[in-house]
Amino acid sequence: MIIKEDIEFVKQTFEKYGIRDLLGLKGKYYDDFVDLVCWSYRNTDSEVWVNSKFQRVSNYYIKILIVLGGAFVSSIKFLVKYGKFKTRLIKSTIIAVPFCGAHVRYKYIHDLVDDVTLCYPPIFHYQYLDTHINCFKKQGHNIHIDRFDFSDILNVCFVILRNERRLKRCHYDIDNYFEKDYGYFISVLITSLLYKKYIIRFQNKIAADTISIKWLFDYDFDYKYIIFNNEIKKQRPSDVTFHVQHGAFFGYEDAYCNPVSDINLCCSPREKVIIENYNKYHSRIFPLGSSLQSIDKSEDNNILASFDVLVLLTNTVIAETTDFQIKLLKDLSKRSIDVLVRYRPQSAQIDKKVLSGYTHGMKISAGTTLKNDILSAKMVVCFSEDAVYECIRNHKRVVYMVCDTSFYNFTNAESSQMHIFSPESFDNSVFNRNFEYDIIDYSTDEFVRYNFGDFEFEKLKMKLNNIINQN
Repeated sequence: MIIKEDIEFVKQTFEKYGIRDLLGLKGKYYDDFVDLVCWSYRNTDSEVWVNSKFQRVSNYYIKILIVLGGAFVSSIKFLVKYGKFKTRLIKSTIIAVPFCGAHVRYKYIHDLVDDVTLCYPPIFHYQYLDTHINCFKKQGHNIHIDRFDFSDILNVCFVILRNERRLKRCHYDIDNYFEKDYGYFISVLITSLLYKKYIIRFQNKIAADTISIKWLFDYDFDYKYIIFNNEIKKQRPSDVTFHVQHGAFFGYEDAYCNPVSDINLCCSPREKVIIENYNKYHSRIFPLGSSLQSIDKSEDNNILASFDVLVLLTNTVIAETTDFQIKLLKDLSKRSIDVLVRYRPQSAQIDKKVLSGYTHGMKISAGTTLKNDILSAKMVVCFSEDAVYECIRNHKRVVYMVCDTSFYNFTNAESSQMHIFSPESFDNSVFNRNFEYDIIDYSTDEFVRYNFGDFEFEKLKMKLNNIINQN
């Protein structure tokens, strides 16, 4: 949760040093930018920050060199490897903008929406991009990929050097207030200025006779996203921005509960209620169904269940979650059942060191997809909201673990096919059942529909197009 005192300090500091005018942010976009700065500083003790060599660089000038140098190297790499993906004149009325990462979240965008152009903004690191390119190449679709322009990099460098004194003071004032020495502020400022230059330039590639564009973004709490919305609304006020939620959530999440887009497409009626309780920037909220990275149109379900239980482990960063996972694995190891264990890919290297001593006699998943593992089990125990959709879609009994069951609004009758527990409320008698292989039908399960939304591809497609066309 973002702290009010933090917001007040950051705003006063930004006003003192003219940061708002430098970025050209207005109204809710400025407020959201401030919120994100506060949130990021308060979360810099997370694993991704602590293990990042870049984030541990605190020197103001070295930080500038790293960020601008990174943008320059990124642009060179793009020209060498991806130069043929130049963004040409865009005539589509719908533009999907992925914030490139490990997941190809827009995998089915061309199946879901007609006349859509997929445009990747510049990125600093290209380690995942080949996967995205290959995905859409196999489908027979062209995509646009952009880079940082050299003139933009030089211009931002000039702005930073010209305003060196006040920016340096602002940088250290904010770092000192949050008692962090990551040198975070100046990297955020430079990155935001670079993306501001980019999105202004990008909009010049839209056909002049295109009156209104529908912009589909896949992440709501990101500096690029805020900058894009701000500049789009300044240059093209009739355009409509959509946040297509990439992941499900339970309880308050800063990334989802205060969307700055015109329209937010969340997963379920339960999430819509949560967002509307906070909705600081008054976006319109529509429940769509499966989260973006959980949408799947494939019908290959012909894998026989050879395991009684699949355990989809989570990370071991939080002690309470780690303790519960150990307790769960110990319990399962005492039972005469076949267990398959799948580590969370993003943190598997660390998690295996913590949990591998408790998986004796269990099969460890390797080289198979999440869907294949789910199909191969009769019951699934998981800690991931998004994995629940895969289980529901493939008619599997689910034991879903959450930190706090009070996050749920149980206004509908509980499901007899899905069990939701916190570590404190967990009842291991769910494993006492006879593990016969039976088909579960979630299509009429009101509990599932309310808490997780629709999951059928054709229904998602129809709802998405109706929302886009009517707004």
